[in-house]
Amino acid sequence: MPRSAIRRPISRTLGALAVSLLTAGAPLLASATADEEARGLRLVTAIATGDAARVLEAIHAEFAPSLLDKRPGGWHSMAERLASRHAGWEVSGVLTEGPHHLEITTRHPDANWRLRFDFDPEPPHRIASFGIGPDEGEAGGQELPPLELPASRAPEATAAALTAWFDLLYREHGFSGAALVVSGDRTLLEDAWGLADRRWGVPNRIDTRFDLGSINKSFTQILIGRLLADSSLDLDDTLAELLPEYPNPEPARKITVRHLLEHSSGLPDIFGPAFQESSKALYRTPRDYFPLFAGRELDFEPGRGHRYSNSGFMVLGAIIEAITGKPYPEVVEEWVFEPAGMTSAGFFARDEPVSNVAEGYTPRRSDGRLTSNVFRLPVIGSPAGSAYASVRDLLAFDTALRHHRLLSASWTAWYFGGPAPALGAGAADPEPAKNAVGIAGGAPGVSAVMESDGDVAVIVLSNFDPPLAENAGVAVYRALRSGG
Repeated sequence: MPRSAIRRPISRTLGALAVSLLTAGAPLLASATADEEARGLRLVTAIATGDAARVLEAIHAEFAPSLLDKRPGGWHSMAERLASRHAGWEVSGVLTEGPHHLEITTRHPDANWRLRFDFDPEPPHRIASFGIGPDEGEAGGQELPPLELPASRAPEATAAALTAWFDLLYREHGFSGAALVVSGDRTLLEDAWGLADRRWGVPNRIDTRFDLGSINKSFTQILIGRLLADSSLDLDDTLAELLPEYPNPEPARKITVRHLLEHSSGLPDIFGPAFQESSKALYRTPRDYFPLFAGRELDFEPGRGHRYSNSGFMVLGAIIEAITGKPYPEVVEEWVFEPAGMTSAGFFARDEPVSNVAEGYTPRRSDGRLTSNVFRLPVIGSPAGSAYASVRDLLAFDTALRHHRLLSASWTAWYFGGPAPALGAGAADPEPAKNAVGIAGGAPGVSAVMESDGDVAVIVLSNFDPPLAENAGVAVYRALRSGG
């Protein structure tokens, strides 16, 4: 097999989120042409810059119409997701194996990634399908076993195959968590494996609440959407206007709500040496995080760059509190959890005993033995991450969002990546939204993913390190969507 290797620094990798895109029916054949290789590399290079506008431009330039049509609401949110999660890799290899198939590997100390492309067989050979996952099928350092679903997709046989596959992940790869797989009105899998509390031998259950990591950035976006919809907020409002007490006035005059949502504020991130060396019990409100970043220089001028920013979502949380006059968790409970029917979701402190909540476990750096993540993460969830919920709660969230119970139809379309409607706009509830979306979260002892398109939903939550849960969820979703 011909193989060429290219290695060049681009920028820094962020996150550990596997991304899957729907295929457009292209066959998996064998070697890519030079033009096809160039298309793949142009997309990879655009993603690596961390500039969502460049990624979106590359998507429209390189993707086939059949693939572009898979997201009728637009590719804006996917461009932002790719730019924020995968900025900063080095291209380490290009592998071609016959007409119209290409794989590109990337490297970074935090993670190695493999991108798989299939191209239209007809000129101009644009990208017909595309997927990203950890290189060499990493699953907690091990390769995922193959997932073979019955060709007929008979529900009973598919359910049995999924159960057998997750049983294998538990036995051979140490999977600990819960999974829920739904197709149409059928539940194909709903089960749990491993231990929620290893000290007392408490097993995970289907209703166990897991740390969601960055998944609840989606909740923050919904709260902002609500405030935009009722004209309490404008995307171009500045931080200085909304939080006059913000401790660094100069950048506050430049940073807008739009910048914060789009990860283009330039605010430095919170997870640096100061956070690592401090007591995690100090961080209980959005403003508690301000000393970690507010006094530092911006990484770039607002709107002139794009970098995944937990700090930006902390500021959004403080804005939500200022406008509503309520603590951020309380607003999430009233505006998201209650209307969605997320009956067991909540913000639970790691230093307090709470029933039916999975403890997170991560390998100790000195000897690799599993230890609690209680000293590694903030004591309680924030606008940037770490609410708790069960797999059923997340399915209820996805259903409520698509049926416009959390945002009006026009603002739901905005959530899924469309343009913001006029302030105050709100259409009557039409048919449920069918946009494909994937959201995930990862941290020490936290691994969570939800892949859904309104028909197929795959939710996998784990109390072990990434990327096993994310990889498993993406693999199941792609298998169900691609036909095997």
